[in-house]
Amino acid sequence: MSQVKQGRNDLCNCGSGKKYKQCCLTKPKSHLASVKANATMLLAQAKTHFEAGHIQNAIQTCQHALRSEPQNDKAMTLLGILAFYAGNSEAAIQILRRSIEVNGQQLDAHSNLAEIYRSAGKLQLAFQYFESALRLNSSHINTLINYGNALQDVYAYEKAIEVYQKVLLIEPQHTATLSNLGNVYQQLYRHDLAIQTFSKLLAIQPDYEWALGGYLYSKIHSCLWDEIGRDIEAVTKAVAANKCAIKVFELRPISSSASLELKCAQLFASTLYPEKLVAFESKPDRALQKRLKIAYLSADFREHPVSQLLVEVLEKHDRTKFEVIGLSFGPEDQSALRSRVIEAFDTFIDVRDKSDEEVARSMNAIGVDIAVDLMGYTTHARPAIFSYQAVPVQVGYLGYAGTTGSNHINYIVADNFLIPDHLSKSYAEKVLRLPQALLPRDTSVTGDGPSPTREEAGLPSNGFVFCAFNNHYKITPQVFDVWMRLLDNIKDSVLWLSDANNVVKNNLKLEAAKRGIASERIVFAKRTTKLEDHLSRHKLADLFLDTTPYNAHTTASDALWTGLPVLTCAGESFASRVAGSLLSALNLPELVTTTLAEYEATAMMLASNPKTMTSLRNKLATHKTQYPIFDSTRYARALESVLSQAFNEQISQ
Repeated sequence: MSQVKQGRNDLCNCGSGKKYKQCCLTKPKSHLASVKANATMLLAQAKTHFEAGHIQNAIQTCQHALRSEPQNDKAMTLLGILAFYAGNSEAAIQILRRSIEVNGQQLDAHSNLAEIYRSAGKLQLAFQYFESALRLNSSHINTLINYGNALQDVYAYEKAIEVYQKVLLIEPQHTATLSNLGNVYQQLYRHDLAIQTFSKLLAIQPDYEWALGGYLYSKIHSCLWDEIGRDIEAVTKAVAANKCAIKVFELRPISSSASLELKCAQLFASTLYPEKLVAFESKPDRALQKRLKIAYLSADFREHPVSQLLVEVLEKHDRTKFEVIGLSFGPEDQSALRSRVIEAFDTFIDVRDKSDEEVARSMNAIGVDIAVDLMGYTTHARPAIFSYQAVPVQVGYLGYAGTTGSNHINYIVADNFLIPDHLSKSYAEKVLRLPQALLPRDTSVTGDGPSPTREEAGLPSNGFVFCAFNNHYKITPQVFDVWMRLLDNIKDSVLWLSDANNVVKNNLKLEAAKRGIASERIVFAKRTTKLEDHLSRHKLADLFLDTTPYNAHTTASDALWTGLPVLTCAGESFASRVAGSLLSALNLPELVTTTLAEYEATAMMLASNPKTMTSLRNKLATHKTQYPIFDSTRYARALESVLSQAFNEQISQ
């Protein structure tokens, strides 16, 4: 009672309008109970507003409840959640921590605080609160699911699987968990388990978002083609009907339609990556700066095809006109290539522990002029960084072969073959066209060293070698039909594919047998630890057979760089035109076909005419030096030119 003697004349928090010492401290318990009841009623109203999506009304009602009962931990927790939904993460964190101080047993406060820390990129704190929430209730499904998702964020896929499986022991038909589990199995290339998981999900909810596409994608990865035509038809019809049936990246092996891909990308972008409205401080007139600041963003600054292609261009950037920054949010692989990439940047920043908003704010703060997204929607991508639109110009380039379908990326870098004028309407971005092929090349890595013998590579000493080092999910039944007919018609020929797991090998051999081709005529090339060794063995092949509708990209560049002719079949979509882009830049139009019938006839003609093949190889060798396709310095100047063009256009608007 000593506090009362000091005198307290402020109004009581109960909302009665009376002074503190005249109200709750002097009223009987029945009045305190009515205060608590009033807070409970207000809390229920706040929840109703929240469920209806009326966030500000919910916040005001929640604040009223706390004025009535300041120590109501449930109201504090709800207010913290509401603050997060209103876009104020810092306030949300402070309120939820206060709620835990009041009641350390408040499960929702621990669980939601963990998820807010996760969204803010503060994963160490996120895991701390996930674990404290699970100590309070180890079977709390929402906490377990979010914990599993956080484990995926740090690539702890095996542990994430354990967490999701625990949820399914509690609730075997939990659809969100089945979806997450299927996605993790895909990350680990356990496509047989992904197929089982997505099958179960589809049986429970046939229209679950992205499930049909996930199921189909894992079947394609396994070269499991039973009823695949039916599945493809179902997916394409669903996309045409504006349903979220398949992620845009998963569409590429089954369709070359540029318009269908745009629709799919728009659905994907609007569903998962809506625009974030955040105010940024105004910056000085960037047009007055001496050098443009270009930031390249990727998780693939490591031993990865994107870095293999791009590193020499980064090194060749003109530092008198451009400051080049690397923002990395991918794993550190300790490779020599990563070290070289880091050295190629003026500034290299690891932003793995920063939230999407923090990365966007940091780009804005340091005055980045052009942000280059090297990932699109590929593995480990973070498209939400660009949804804040914190940089004047945002460009999609190299690592993602197609439109993002969003308004966040202003431009896409291509060339005249990849996106001709009549197809530009199928892109959400404005097209920047390089005067040469889109794919750059690191000319410091060659295949000029000694190559293995055919026998050492598992190939026959004689006979024509058709080579197709594409990823196996790019192989369609229709393309495989062509390949098998070629083997049937060209005596002693073999098909040389990249290595695969036993499931894929067995399925491809079974498919060959169905078409009357002995399994030993399909040879799998073992993985090499060095790119140079892989490049050198291309000398053993006679003709590289491309896939369609998803072309060879880096693999086509590898083949042409080593002097191996590539035969392609171009469609409408970006991904179906990359090999054609390279061949067009080399002035080898005779190797670009547009139908499978033309593709097969050309392959037959070439394989049946040794003199024609020799002439073609000689032509490729000449054109490699005659045309600037592998000139990194010239490529860097061309890239700088189109990026500067984009910047000047944007700031003049």
